Amino acid sequence: MWQARSDTEHSENVTRGLAACELKIIYSGLCQFVLNTLTSAFCSCCSKIPSLNKIIATPEFATRSVAAMLAGNTEAVFTPLERVQTLLQDHKHHDKFTNTYQAFQTLKCHGIADNYRGLVPIFFRNGCSNVLFFGLRGPIKDYLPTATTRSAHLVNDFICGGLLDAVLGFLFFLVNVAKSRIQSQIGGEFQSFSKVFKTIWLERDRKLANLFRGTHLNYHRSLISWGIINATYEFLLKVI
Repeated sequence: MWQARSDTEHSENVTRGLAACELKIIYSGLCQFVLNTLTSAFCSCCSKIPSLNKIIATPEFATRSVAAMLAGNTEAVFTPLERVQTLLQDHKHHDKFTNTYQAFQTLKCHGIADNYRGLVPIFFRNGCSNVLFFGLRGPIKDYLPTATTRSAHLVNDFICGGLLDAVLGFLFFLVNVAKSRIQSQIGGEFQSFSKVFKTIWLERDRKLANLFRGTHLNYHRSLISWGIINATYEFLLKVI
């Protein structure tokens, strides 16, 4: 109960802080978010290729898992977009740049490698979450009431995609916390995931509950956004 109250108070403080900001600051990184979403949808389509298990004599689950892993890791090629999104949303950099072009110009001074900070946790997050998402989506949908109309199919796809990604977002929340910290740094030493995670652990008083601060907001965002994405994706597959 105390933790729930603490999370609520923290959320209210963040909301009041956002209310005092300019609209362009609140929506910093929106362009990168849209591009990442489109990229995710495209890469997710790749993992739906059903002919792999016909070419290679392996179980369908194995081929779908490999396809999902490759699709997720292919998305990591666009790490610079996620990197810039993180920088634009970090309040420490609001006085340094205000748009995507300025952010990329700043990173350009530090070499190409600096654009790919956080690549390792992104590889891990994308690959594993894709395998779980496409591996569990079918079985979960089978447990839902049988859909007999188009609207019922949309509801089932929304529930399935939203709930599954919300749970995956919770499971990989700590990976994203460390990833964001890594990507918020410009120049300097490249720190390992374990070193950054240890720093965050010490900063948050070595309490597991503090590490998951903000996870309820991430859960609800994933629930709505991926519910819509999954329902739209399945609908377009039927139409096209």
